[in-house]
Amino acid sequence: QWGIATSSASKVGFIAGFDIFLTPVLALCIPSFKRGGRPTSSTWMAVCISMLGLFLLSGSSMKEMEVGFGETLTIISTIFWTLHITYTDIATDLVDSLHMLCVQFGVVALLSGSLALVIEPQAFFLSHLLLFLPWMLFLAVSEGLAFLLMAMGQNYSPPTHAAIILSLEGVFAAVFSFVFLGEQLTTRELLGCVLMLLATFIAKMGV
Repeated sequence: QWGIATSSASKVGFIAGFDIFLTPVLALCIPSFKRGGRPTSSTWMAVCISMLGLFLLSGSSMKEMEVGFGETLTIISTIFWTLHITYTDIATDLVDSLHMLCVQFGVVALLSGSLALVIEPQAFFLSHLLLFLPWMLFLAVSEGLAFLLMAMGQNYSPPTHAAIILSLEGVFAAVFSFVFLGEQLTTRELLGCVLMLLATFIAKMGV
């Protein structure tokens, strides 16, 4: 959030996708107990194709690739997201996915709530709770279910494959904006979507 406030949406969207590249790099350093957990030549090919597709889909250009404060913050957040993907891969080998998610959400809620009381102290009224309760329920279903399915999926998928699949968020966003919002996709954006889907196929099939 801080990064996009001082940068463009296209650059942040592209830099946030660096986890596609960072995940296999980290996988070389951290042991994986899953079959196919180590990056293969087809995996690296899929990573390169997916990064190219993301670059086209985000609408970025090489002229915009200077790294400033906002871009640096985005890179840092991408590193943490890469660590999350990698360690979720390890954790799901050792504990039940649902139990892990319960502990994870509990810790995040406790730390976030405590920091909010310290950093953003303000009067609290019952009307505030009624105001954001629908959003809390929506996030509990959408975000909670998404993270649960991600953890369950990583029981059977190597971390690099998970990163490539998660990068399809941009593809789904483009398709849904076309279907429901009537936005038009350029030839460049369509090519980016095709390349990212192709990368997912290559990573999974090992062609």
